[in-house]
Amino acid sequence: MTASERSNSHVGRVFALLDTIAEQAEAVTLSQLARLAELPVSTVHRLLAELVSWGGVERTPAGRYRLGDKIWRLGVRSPWERHLRDSALPVARELARQTGAAVAISAMINDRLVCLDTVRGRLDSIYLARAGDDLPLFATSAGKLLMSTAERSVLVEALRNRLIRRTPYTQVVPKLVLAQLDRARQTGFATTYSESTAGQASVSVRVHTDDDSPQMALTMLHPATQRDLASHVPVLRQAAASIGRAVGAR
Repeated sequence: MTASERSNSHVGRVFALLDTIAEQAEAVTLSQLARLAELPVSTVHRLLAELVSWGGVERTPAGRYRLGDKIWRLGVRSPWERHLRDSALPVARELARQTGAAVAISAMINDRLVCLDTVRGRLDSIYLARAGDDLPLFATSAGKLLMSTAERSVLVEALRNRLIRRTPYTQVVPKLVLAQLDRARQTGFATTYSESTAGQASVSVRVHTDDDSPQMALTMLHPATQRDLASHVPVLRQAAASIGRAVGAR
């Protein structure tokens, strides 16, 4: 649904424009936003000026637009977000300290995989998403794991629209992706090698909670030269169990 369809009010169009920007994988131009939102360029230009002034949208040096840090700051102040971060971060930090690996915590929010937070390990070369970033559903170990138990109809739709080649090693053949998901469902963990970020490998396990929290995954990230990712699963599961208990206890 476009911005023009959602609301004719000023506030409705502002919210709809923010939604449109958030749905894009990369920063977009003014004309692209106007086309996607089905609004006049002059209207989008005026709304963007207000949003940039407020801090909700950022204008890049190339003249493109993306969500600003203020949106992220508002999100991490929500009680739910603080609850998850306060519960999970101490465990993630200790896991990173013990193993030297980078650690990430993510959750399924509706049909999006969202990074909740990350902890850097001993290697500065590991790329880490920022809290609030959308993560690829089928190019990350967390995405493969959390999608492995989805209903068939949901998977078919997601595979039709979400398979994007991010590196030369990204798997984009639906049949082969389904085989990866089947393996994740059977073993209870998932791995990737250079599928989301070249030169980087990851292994994820599920975080089980007793409350109504969304599906969550705990991930360790290593250089792709680390071939035996399965050997990290026991310690990863122990940490995930600690996070699950902490989330339920708060």
